[in-house]
Order: sequence, then C-alpha cells, then structure tokens
Amino acid sequence: MRHDAWRARQWSLAFGTSYALITAASGVAAPLMRDRVSVPDVYVGGFSAIIGFGLIAVSPLKVIHDREALEARIAADRGADRCALLAHAEAVLIADAKNEAFGRGWLIHSGNVLVGVGAMLVLGLGYERWGSGIANGLGSIAVGELMILTQPHGLVRDLKRYRLGDLREPQRRRRRASFMATPTLLGSGYGVALVGRF
Repeated sequence: MRHDAWRARQWSLAFGTSYALITAASGVAAPLMRDRVSVPDVYVGGFSAIIGFGLIAVSPLKVIHDREALEARIAADRGADRCALLAHAEAVLIADAKNEAFGRGWLIHSGNVLVGVGAMLVLGLGYERWGSGIANGLGSIAVGELMILTQPHGLVRDLKRYRLGDLREPQRRRRRASFMATPTLLGSGYGVALVGRF
C-alpha cells in the first residue's frame, strides 16, 4: 500500500496539475484572443480539462489516505488484538484494490468517451466547427485514456497474490524507463507533451 500510495500521489499530482493549468490558461487566454472564431475551441478544451481535474480532486484514489490511516492505527494499537488489526488491514486492501480496479473500468472509459464526443458535438453543432470539434474530441479522449491507463493498479495484483496465499511482502516494482504524455497549452494552441523518465 505504501508503494501504491506514493505512485497514486505522483499520478494525481501530474494529471491534476496539468488539467488545472490548462483550465486556468484557457480561462485567461480566451478573452484575450484576437481570433474570436477560435474562442469556443479554447473554452471547450478548458471545460474538458476541468472535468479531468474535478475527477482527481473530488475522487482521489483511496489508497493515498487509507495507507496513512492504516499505518497510524497500527502504530497506535501496539497492544491491540492482532486478529482484529489484520481483519481491518485486509478490508482496507480489498476496498482500495476495488477502487483502483474501478478507476480503470468500463464506466470510466465510457465517461471519457462521452466527454470527448460532447466536446466534438458542442463545437460541431453549436459553432459549425467540425474540424476543430473532431480534433478537440479526439484529443480529449486520448488524454483521458492516457490518464486512465497510467493510473496505478498494483493493489489489484497484490490482492490476487494475497488471496493465493503468497504472504511475502510484494517486491518493490522495478523502475523502468517510462514515458508519459501530459496536456500542454502553448501561445498558439494546446497539445500534448511527451515526458520521459530513465
């Protein structure tokens, strides 16, 4: 749980900050734009970003707070009934694994697609800007899917191992070279930046 809580905090910080910056930049840039025809594109992109930020802010991964609460309970209850403490820890592990699985489930994927299609329809039907609507919708879906697919889910695997009777402490996952795409807002528009970690 400690390892997944750390990863969940980093993931939330990366996407939450990116979405917050896009939302704020869209709100500031749109009224100042000379090309008034493109203003709806910026507002719709900002609105899509605020939905992503809202999901992270309102419903963070439970492991972030549950790990701290569990460790505090273990430290406070040194003389407590070990069986009761183990039952509580198991319940927390199960709940947090379900939370991680839900964050990558079909309902979240479907909601992401609906936000992207909604952005496309608002620009296409409302402003007759089908080209930018399709680009905005596909970009929103792509960034949302990236967020979903990079969400930590190690507790799902750890719970399976635990249920199979593998009581060894899970090995810290090896750090491999990894790449992450994050949304960006430039002076001439917005896009996606590729970030690598080695």
